[in-house]
Amino acid sequence: MIEQHKRPLLLTLLLALIVLGINHLSQRLGSSTPTPATNQRSNSADYTMQQIERLRTNAAGQLSEQITATTLRHFPANPDSANADDHAERIELEKPEIQLASGDNSSLWQLQADSATLITNEIAELSGHVHAQQLIQQDDQAPISFTSAALVYDFQQRTLTSPGSVTLTQGATAIHAGALQIALDEARHGVIELSRSVYGVIHE
Repeated sequence: MIEQHKRPLLLTLLLALIVLGINHLSQRLGSSTPTPATNQRSNSADYTMQQIERLRTNAAGQLSEQITATTLRHFPANPDSANADDHAERIELEKPEIQLASGDNSSLWQLQADSATLITNEIAELSGHVHAQQLIQQDDQAPISFTSAALVYDFQQRTLTSPGSVTLTQGATAIHAGALQIALDEARHGVIELSRSVYGVIHE
């Protein structure tokens, strides 16, 4: 676990994981974890836009997310479709970039992927060469980044979840895990949890 306000190096986290054998998150990331979209939809887009930029704010009017993409396709909800994936409104993005901000408008993480699906403006499912870069660093430590094949961002809960394998790096240290969750809400601001076959590598 890494806290944003008092975060040890990944090497310290690696040693702690070896001692503690963290596995509780794997139970939490079971059937309840959203599954990234397969993009196998049956209905057609009602409009398409190019080179889009979209800003989202919280209840206080502060910037929470900035979303850019090369292409946006909007699919209206179709409750009569035989495909359950069509029942909810969704937006599909090509080459998305999502920048997550804190309450004081400072940027926290930058997310990039080959594609993303926004479902009812509550869930963003990123897929294909997902890369996340921490934008705030403290105590002269190198920023943390990670890669994965899929990543789910919950706009309401403000959590990042990778239901599959992920590799985190910080400086010369890399940690591999089978699942990841990062909490960005005010109560758990910056907490990173890893589970499933966690191991690390230190590059000399």
